[in-house]
Amino acid sequence: MKRLAAILALVLILIVLISIAVETGGLFILDGEDAGSTPWEWTSINNSGSATFALDGAAKNNGSYGYTFTPDSTNTAYGRKTFTAIDEIYVRFYIFIPTGFNVGTGAGEYVDVAMFNAVLSDEIRFGIYTTSGGVPNSWRFWVNYTPQYSTTNFSLNSWHRIEIRYYKYASTGGGELWIDGTSVLSDYDQTISAQASSFYLGCELATSAPGAGDVLYFDDIKADTSPVGAYSSPAGWTNMPAALHAIIWRPAIL
Repeated sequence: MKRLAAILALVLILIVLISIAVETGGLFILDGEDAGSTPWEWTSINNSGSATFALDGAAKNNGSYGYTFTPDSTNTAYGRKTFTAIDEIYVRFYIFIPTGFNVGTGAGEYVDVAMFNAVLSDEIRFGIYTTSGGVPNSWRFWVNYTPQYSTTNFSLNSWHRIEIRYYKYASTGGGELWIDGTSVLSDYDQTISAQASSFYLGCELATSAPGAGDVLYFDDIKADTSPVGAYSSPAGWTNMPAALHAIIWRPAIL
């Protein structure tokens, strides 16, 4: 009985540790864990028509929840996070583009899924783009009316780590885009008059709204004043003493 009680106690400890296994630090974290009710961790959720941006257990990259954008062929939907205005900010998130997702029907169409600010002259946008047939095959990075494109590390049906830098210096600035840890596009030669003060994720702008039934998944959104990098393993598990690891995995040693 003592041995059984010890095992049950350790299982309880493990459950508690898993339940608090979330990233910490940074300016803000939007990972869907302990999000409560709408607008969850966001300042606001902006849905239109029957298009939605919502907390979803199917969207998780880590933990139990992420966020899903579900289009309706006509409208946009996104989460909006406001923060104290700042000259430099990095936001990292993970995106999953399922096979079958379309950005319109022809070449040159796009869906912008992330954005800083809401004034065109001070915006930095990130999206997915197609060179033919509506099927996305490239990343799109847009700074102050100037778009760039890259196919580096682009693939469907897998999670990709996206990191975007917004940088303002005096009246100039721009940003940089990393895909899975690789810097792929940058533009620091634009006129930027405003500090970053808001971040949008979901579908904020598109040449043609994606079709009903298509979805995009997002998870592990984190912002900081320096590069964020990859999702960090929860301290609850990695900081457990080695002896406790051994007991959990080999309870017969009790």
